Amino acid sequence: MKHIHTRDILKLWAEFLDQFKETILIDKERGYIYIKQLLWYSDSKVPESKQQELNDLILKNLNEKDGEDIMRTIAQKYIEEGIVQGKAVGIQEGIEKGIEKAAINMLLQNLEPKLIAQYTSLTLTQIKHIAEEIRKNKTTMH
Repeated sequence: MKHIHTRDILKLWAEFLDQFKETILIDKERGYIYIKQLLWYSDSKVPESKQQELNDLILKNLNEKDGEDIMRTIAQKYIEEGIVQGKAVGIQEGIEKGIEKAAINMLLQNLEPKLIAQYTSLTLTQIKHIAEEIRKNKTTMH
């Protein structure tokens, strides 16, 4: 592990897979928990141009089924991470849209911008911008 920051992670993996076959067999009995974690970490450090080379190296040194299962597991982690990030972004956008809609409704009720700012945490500049958008939309509708 002391060499994990070495630039040539592919070479490190090749040496590991070659020299630690017995350790890999022990890890296999445990569901490749260590290989998966090391690969997950390494995968994020290998440049995109070398990703396929890392995949090929793993598939070459493990039996085909195990290699494909490990790669699928790592791909699934990326998918799950993307879903979590996407949900977080979506939630934040939804909150922002809800606050904007509340500000629009308050402006349409002729509430003071300072009061709207207090209730929504929007800045006066943001509220003025929303008010301008409302005016634009009203003039284009008529």
